[in-house]
Amino acid sequence: MKAFISKSKSKSKRLVTLSIVVVFLFQLILTSVVNISFPEDVHAEALSPKDTLLLKVLKAGFQRCIDSGILSRESITGSTISENILFNDLPVYTKDHTILLPFKYGSGNTVNDGDISCKQLFMGVGNGGSNSFNTFQALGGKKEITNGGPVAEKNSLIEALGYITEDRQDAQLYCAALNYTATEAVGTSKTRTTNSICVNVDVNGIIKPSQGNKITSRDIVTNNTTSDEYISLTIDPSYKKINVTMNLSKFIKDASSCLFTTTDIFTSENLDKYRDKTAESFFKKFFDDIESKQILNKAKSDGYYAGSIDTNGCKSKPFPSELGVSSVVTNGTSSKSSGGRNDANAGTELNNSLAKDYIYPGSYPPNRNYNNLMKYYLPSYPVPSENNESNGDSSSAAQNDVFSPLERAYNWYYALHDVFNAISIDESNGCSTSFPSNGYYIRYLKTSESDPSKTEVQYCLMNESVLNLKTNETLMDKSPDKGKINVAAKDVDKIVPLDAKQVLENLNSINLTELCAQDGSFPLCKSTPIDCKNDPSKEECKELAGNASETEEDGQNGEQAACMQNSGALGWVICPLMYGIRDAANGLFQYAVSPLLRVHESVLTGLSSSSNSPMYQAWSFFRNVANIMFVIAMLFVIFSQITGFGIDNYGIKKILPKLIVTAIIVNFSYIICGIFVDLSNIIGEGIKNILESVAGSTTTATEKLGDNVVGAINALVGALATAGAVTGGLTIAGAALSSAVVSGSLLTVIFPILAFVGSALMAGFFAMLMLGLRQALIIIMIVISPVAFVLYAIPNTNGLFKKWFQLFKTLLMLFPVFCFMVGGGFLVSNIIIKGSKDFFMTIIGGLISIAPYFAVPSMTKNAMKGFDGAVAGLGALQQKANNAGTSINKKITNSDAMKDSMQNAQIGKMQRYVDKYRGTDVSKLQPWQKRRLSSAVGFLNKDGRKTAAIGAAMKEYDYNNSQENVDRINTVEMNALNDTVKSDLMSSYKSGNLSTDEAISQLNVAQGYDYSTGTAEANRDNDNRIRALSSYLASTKDGQKALDEFMSTGRYNGKTMSTIMGNSSKRAKAVMGRNMIDNHANLRDKYQVAFDQFENMRGSGEIESMTDATNGQAAPGQALNSEFKDSLSNVAGRMDLDDENKLGKQDFRKFYNEKNGVSSAVFGTSDTEFKKLQGLADARIKQLKSDTTLISGLSDEEKKFLSLYSTGGVDASTISNVLYMKDAGGTVTGTIEQS
Repeated sequence: MKAFISKSKSKSKRLVTLSIVVVFLFQLILTSVVNISFPEDVHAEALSPKDTLLLKVLKAGFQRCIDSGILSRESITGSTISENILFNDLPVYTKDHTILLPFKYGSGNTVNDGDISCKQLFMGVGNGGSNSFNTFQALGGKKEITNGGPVAEKNSLIEALGYITEDRQDAQLYCAALNYTATEAVGTSKTRTTNSICVNVDVNGIIKPSQGNKITSRDIVTNNTTSDEYISLTIDPSYKKINVTMNLSKFIKDASSCLFTTTDIFTSENLDKYRDKTAESFFKKFFDDIESKQILNKAKSDGYYAGSIDTNGCKSKPFPSELGVSSVVTNGTSSKSSGGRNDANAGTELNNSLAKDYIYPGSYPPNRNYNNLMKYYLPSYPVPSENNESNGDSSSAAQNDVFSPLERAYNWYYALHDVFNAISIDESNGCSTSFPSNGYYIRYLKTSESDPSKTEVQYCLMNESVLNLKTNETLMDKSPDKGKINVAAKDVDKIVPLDAKQVLENLNSINLTELCAQDGSFPLCKSTPIDCKNDPSKEECKELAGNASETEEDGQNGEQAACMQNSGALGWVICPLMYGIRDAANGLFQYAVSPLLRVHESVLTGLSSSSNSPMYQAWSFFRNVANIMFVIAMLFVIFSQITGFGIDNYGIKKILPKLIVTAIIVNFSYIICGIFVDLSNIIGEGIKNILESVAGSTTTATEKLGDNVVGAINALVGALATAGAVTGGLTIAGAALSSAVVSGSLLTVIFPILAFVGSALMAGFFAMLMLGLRQALIIIMIVISPVAFVLYAIPNTNGLFKKWFQLFKTLLMLFPVFCFMVGGGFLVSNIIIKGSKDFFMTIIGGLISIAPYFAVPSMTKNAMKGFDGAVAGLGALQQKANNAGTSINKKITNSDAMKDSMQNAQIGKMQRYVDKYRGTDVSKLQPWQKRRLSSAVGFLNKDGRKTAAIGAAMKEYDYNNSQENVDRINTVEMNALNDTVKSDLMSSYKSGNLSTDEAISQLNVAQGYDYSTGTAEANRDNDNRIRALSSYLASTKDGQKALDEFMSTGRYNGKTMSTIMGNSSKRAKAVMGRNMIDNHANLRDKYQVAFDQFENMRGSGEIESMTDATNGQAAPGQALNSEFKDSLSNVAGRMDLDDENKLGKQDFRKFYNEKNGVSSAVFGTSDTEFKKLQGLADARIKQLKSDTTLISGLSDEEKKFLSLYSTGGVDASTISNVLYMKDAGGTVTGTIEQS
């Protein structure tokens, strides 16, 4: 019996291998072209050839980016790093198409356009889905540069980029660790030590900040030379305190229990308090507090429940309880004695953990280490060793940065097979050892058929149409090259775009013999597709035959291979489908139905483990109850014998033997029930073995009942295939599905299928629940068996025993009966199928083999007739579930999505009808065809108008609700409000008769306002004040002159006061510049220099956002007149004669200086501006000479300008002494100058 139990347990624990192949055939195979797929390369090493190739490309990319000047080269303080600190935000950093990647090749590389920028290389892109680059993260490393993580890692990155440091070269640290003892209940103990924490000290052990007078991140570091899995010392985020941290994640029982989190249980005093004191005194106080307060003995970890919204979370038990000891105490003395001063000199591991200041060296090129840069992102990166050639396998793939032949070969094969889908062998020409005279070919290396000890190269001609399949497709986003993807180059270690033919040429250029000797799993080192077509049972072709098992399933693979060989073109579809159904049925019987029909393993374990099992303990309770009932019955018999009351002598003689026998049986009822259970399983297995043996004489030896309960399905499906039903059915199904996809009505096809599957799963669930209830009833029957046996002996209760026995027997007999039905059905179906070639009888035989499965629910229900209440309860529950499913079905059917899907189906139907008659002479159609066509066209026109109207409305909605439009409206409204405030302020200035002097003074104050400290409202008020004051000045001539003087000289000497210009902020200047340009453009010609200054002051960006110190604070060199000289040069450089005519007096005055009554030009005669103005002055003089009437309009300032800049210093006042001779038409013909 025990042997059988062991066997039963062994079989019930077998791993489930359930292979269901569902194949949709959308069209018939019209050609005999063989298109074979090989699995991706699988390597046992950590990195596959595709990853090693990609890593080499990324390493070269790092070098290219850094060499292009992306590093900011700014000094780094305290090992603080970030993207902004390390890199320049220049086009060279953000420009796409900088690093070409092998197209969607290697871990974490799904970039659609096949290239990335330097920014994307250093910082990653995407979250691992489509169009992402996170290779390092996918291989177990980092995605991007962050300031988090250990200081040692950051220092390694900084130094890898070429930075150097002289900081902390001879640092002194005082390190100490926490020591504690866990004492068990029996008195034994174990001492544990945490990691160390080190603080910066001088040679005398005094705590000293390395910089300044405060402890910073530079002065405290973690030393992990020793560590403890539960307690650790960590640095507080302030870098001024030390935390005692507890981690009890090891004691998490399961996902439903409290999930303990890392918890800080104690914090030290502030290290600044101990500055200029010994580190020993700090750690002494720290460890004494932990010991005296019994921190570790009372500590509890915080936690939470997965998916819980309870913010209070949960707590662990005290640390000793979780640890399973009686107490945990801190060893203050030994902890303090662990402390000591350490030399953290340059080059030591401890020194590398210190936060330091770094500078970029002035010499070029700096000492960069790209291997350490790779290890920052990928700690497992295998650093190349010197003078070691790579042979291309993963163990040495990182030995150098040269692309190995194996890496190139795998990349080219991937491109050809997975991207171009171009490996298609023309079966009509096949493969041969002779080099083809023409056409495209691919080489395979296979075992020689004439001499198995040798290999030979096979040249397989390819289908050129398939090879050119994607020639005109854009395979990489934004790529100008159609039909090309990025792959490894042939002769250089670069990634280049190639088409399918170029990749094939490269693949055929490799030394296949050497490559296959190095890696026999390479796809071209296997049988050719033609070989697999002719003999699918070949070792290399097993994966094509469905299941690649190596032991007891080899026979089944042989059957499938034979099926594929004999089924013609449809074999690749039918055989996997047929054998998938077979395996599914086999798995259903072995791993779902059979274990629940056979008495469960837990029951068998309980029966065999005696007093240790809960079932035995429950049985013991009822055994004691039965013994008490037995004693009571015996006492009653004795009482009747003595008194003659109750049972008569005949009754006593009749019941007494039963009681004695029952007393024995009751105490052995556990074993008796175990024997019944074993008999049930033995009989069932015996029946199965008998029928299996009989079936073995009618079918192949591999088709045993245990391995193939419904093997007759094979013949059933095969018969259907032979009859052509599969071909037609699959073709129709494929066409229907394709039509559904095209018409947008896929939901109407899928939902009924899902509803059917859901109903089937629900029925299966309740069937399993029914079988599970049977297992529970068997346990109940065993547990109460002592009472049942006592009832057998007690008068008038025998009926209850019979009912118990009948139910127990029925429950146990279910498994043998089922095995008989299934085995008998299998045997009969085999006899029918093997004995008859008739198609109808073949179908009957297949149905007989699966019919017993449908009887399981009714058989189980009949076996539990004694428990009608429980069965009825399950039935009611199933009915409610069915009702719920029906309700959900109705809701989905009546949902908008389903209605839309049905409408899409109708639209698709109408569209196909219209397309059918497009271009046809309508007059030749039948009347009914015209009616249908007219109805279809009308329906589509109506739908088209509705779609167009919705599209227009949606575009209007999108525009009105776009963030850009909202921002635009907000800006317009805010500008309108600002204009209102500005107008009100100007009105108040006018009503208050604000003088020009006071206006200039207030404007000067407003320009010095600090925006970085003000509120948004206060900042806006100052902006409006600047706008109002500048516009107020621009509204009068005196104000214009004052503002122009202030802008050019930096001071204003008014009638009542003088104002010296102060510093201004960029925002204040931008507000004034934009106000003057936007609202006072009419003054531009008169005050050209000032308006050039205003143009330069405008700046860029939103005014409201300019609140940082750089833009919002007044700074030296940012006065309003700081750009005056530049603006004067700008005006001089672009001024033409028309501009000169419009120039105001004050602007003329800016081009010359006056001192002590002597005037001189601002620009020197060698200056470009002087030469430009000289030409302009000469042109003006010529103009005046041609029309002397213009002289009267010259201002004194312009005359002085002309005399200083014209050739020869012409005085414009003397030009009127020239007499002009004119002809009748008024043209000047000569001049006479009076001396």
